[in-house]
Amino acid sequence: MEAVSAPAQLRGLRFAVPKTVFQNDLSSAVADAFTAALGRLSSAGAAIVDLPMAEFAQAAGVNPRGALVSAEAYWWHRKWMKDGADKYDPRVIARIRLGETITAADYIELTKLREQFVRTINSVAAGYDAMLMPTTPETAPTIVEAAKDDDTYTRFNLRMLRNPAIVNLFDGCALSVPCHVSGTAPVGMMIAGTQNTDRKILAIGLAVEEVVRKPRG
Repeated sequence: MEAVSAPAQLRGLRFAVPKTVFQNDLSSAVADAFTAALGRLSSAGAAIVDLPMAEFAQAAGVNPRGALVSAEAYWWHRKWMKDGADKYDPRVIARIRLGETITAADYIELTKLREQFVRTINSVAAGYDAMLMPTTPETAPTIVEAAKDDDTYTRFNLRMLRNPAIVNLFDGCALSVPCHVSGTAPVGMMIAGTQNTDRKILAIGLAVEEVVRKPRG
């Protein structure tokens, strides 16, 4: 793919801002930084359109407990797991092993659901140059917080993966640009597009980054 040589022109671009799932349970730091970044983009001439986009609620049913990923990961790793399971991180291999219990019929059903989900999101995103959402719903926890116990680690892990995982599920492309005040915990704004819009999203990202970066003061 050729390198993107220049940022897009922000004025006149239309950005959809989905409310469903992506903005659930945001920490105050993330919510404040994201809202401020949207305001700066609007001031720069971009059209910011808040939308329910309730179709994103289907994601949990399309990929329950990461079933699609687990099934494919198990297929790929099973030959190494047979004799080298001790070389895997216990938390990682536990998630891969979930794929062992997924039947071929279940996997085919999930792939069909995903295909429909991709078509649905492509349809609702049509007419917008990109979608904007917080990259993660909260700032990164400390190592001590995340390593407290397995339940705590799993909770943080799933929470931080939530928004990017949905973009993967509709076969989209995305990048994240920082939108926090310099010197504070990082907050990212995710700029997402549908299938095969990588160059467009990269060009938009160059323009967005210049506007939403916020120095201290």
